[in-house]
Amino acid sequence: SDVGKDFTTVQIDGRSVARILLVVGDQNNPYAQQNVEFAELLKAKMDALYPGLSRGIRIQRADYNGRLHPNAVQVFIGDYRYNTVEEANEAARLFAHVVAELFR
Repeated sequence: SDVGKDFTTVQIDGRSVARILLVVGDQNNPYAQQNVEFAELLKAKMDALYPGLSRGIRIQRADYNGRLHPNAVQVFIGDYRYNTVEEANEAARLFAHVVAELFR
């Protein structure tokens, strides 16, 4: 559905940032539960460090290669209709910090 820029963008430290959706595929995925748990850890760290960056977690009836590793998750940054490359780059930079802090 058409959700609009207000749904796909957040202001963080005065900068416009594309929001991030974490997606786990549960089709043919023996690690589906572990993938969801890892996504929840990522979301919690995003919420703690950068409130509003996360658009949440979606579980899709699809194969998103989750079967390859218990910590597999798809990361969707922004929306091609509403976000700029700069907003997506800023989201990726913040997300890299989230991942680094999670594994620290």
